[in-house]
Amino acid sequence: YNVCIFAYGQTGSGKTHTMSGTNVQKLEGRGINYRALDDLFAIAAERSAEWTYTINVQMLEIYNEVLRDLLVDSSVPKKENRLDIRMTERSGNNVPDATQVSTQLVYHNACSNASDCVTPQV
Repeated sequence: YNVCIFAYGQTGSGKTHTMSGTNVQKLEGRGINYRALDDLFAIAAERSAEWTYTINVQMLEIYNEVLRDLLVDSSVPKKENRLDIRMTERSGNNVPDATQVSTQLVYHNACSNASDCVTPQV
C-alpha cells in the first residue's frame, strides 16, 4: 500500500511541530510521522508469524513551488536537490528520483538511545 501524510499551511503555522514533534526520543514528544511508524511497527510485529512487511519512507517538501528531498545528503547543494512530480496512468503521481529509505534504519537512528522506543522485530 502507498500512504501519504500531507501537511499544508502558512509559514509558522506548526506543520513541522505537528509532523515531526518536539522530542522523538520520548513517546509524548513524537509527531504524526513517528506515531504512524510506531503503529506500523506494532502491527508488523503482531503479524510477524503470518506476514513479512517491508516499510519504506520518502520525505519531501514543497516550498516556494520547489519540490525538495528531505532525506538527501545535506552536502548536496539546494539547486541540485530539486525533484519533479511525474504522472503515469498506471501508478498516478510519483516522484521517482526521491530518496527512499527503510524505516527500520530511520527508526533505529531516531530511537537508538531511547529507553521507550520499541525495536521492531520485522
